[in-house]
Amino acid sequence: MDEEREEEFFGKVRKALDIGDAGRAEKLLYEIEERNAEWYYLQSLVFREKMWFSESRKSIKKAIKLEPKNKEYRTALKELEQKAKENRKKERAEQKERERHAQQMGATDKADAALCQAICEGLCDGCNGC
Repeated sequence: MDEEREEEFFGKVRKALDIGDAGRAEKLLYEIEERNAEWYYLQSLVFREKMWFSESRKSIKKAIKLEPKNKEYRTALKELEQKAKENRKKERAEQKERERHAQQMGATDKADAALCQAICEGLCDGCNGC
């Protein structure tokens, strides 16, 4: 693919991501056979949109390896790592809240707690102290 056509194609992928259409962006990406730094960068954005942080990190690192001086890619990696850290923190807090709620409901071990969580999620869309 020549450089001009590639730039146009990647522009379409970026536009799809800008409007939140990760599915279309991903479909467009997989139409391109050549995998260069921009391709891996855009793939990482698709994965990030899907909240697949581990996969996103792998792709952005491939992009950086191919273009180590690209500031956009490096900035994206920093933002991704911050977002992943925040997500892990949120997940830990939610897990602690589910465990607290399970104890309040009388769970005595992990099996009881898991059962309580499953029941609560089915009844009230999450174990939020119902």
